[in-house]
Amino acid sequence: VTIYSFGKHGKKAQSIFHTAVHRFGTGRVDYILEEKSDCEYTIANQQDGPCLAINYFANPKCFYGDMIRQYPTCKTMLTNDENCDDNRYDARGYYSSKMIDTTYLPLGPRKDSWDAYQMLMNQNGSVIAASSQRKYAFNAIFTKSTHAGRSILADVLQMDGNSLSSFEQITDTWQPDPNKNSND
Repeated sequence: VTIYSFGKHGKKAQSIFHTAVHRFGTGRVDYILEEKSDCEYTIANQQDGPCLAINYFANPKCFYGDMIRQYPTCKTMLTNDENCDDNRYDARGYYSSKMIDTTYLPLGPRKDSWDAYQMLMNQNGSVIAASSQRKYAFNAIFTKSTHAGRSILADVLQMDGNSLSSFEQITDTWQPDPNKNSND
């Protein structure tokens, strides 16, 4: 399956395809990721076989009409459409009760988080402990400002009084790049 990913910004939004898609399934399918700056191509450059053309909401270099014209045999997917404003794509990165007949593919781990995880796992002695051996029952890492429900969850976690061992890192406002030192 060839996956065409459009635009530089899309890399974070389409993180499952850049980080973890190979971990899922039986291994009988080979995923070929082709990153493109826009959604133009020549037929000579298109792979044979099934394909998925992924766009992110408000991509100025690739509109829906361009995608279906340039990639007519591919299924299409839209990411970063949190408000579910565009229902023309075959799949999306967010579930919506407004579009129950549309395929939903979860976003997966953020690209920067996946890179950090890979760096940690490449260190000597890195092992993922069995869940029964881990220090924390759960972790809660999120930003309150990204959804009203997250503020409620933060209040619930605070009221709980840590009845379970947990790691909690909750911020008030979202930052686009968590790896910048100024965010500490």
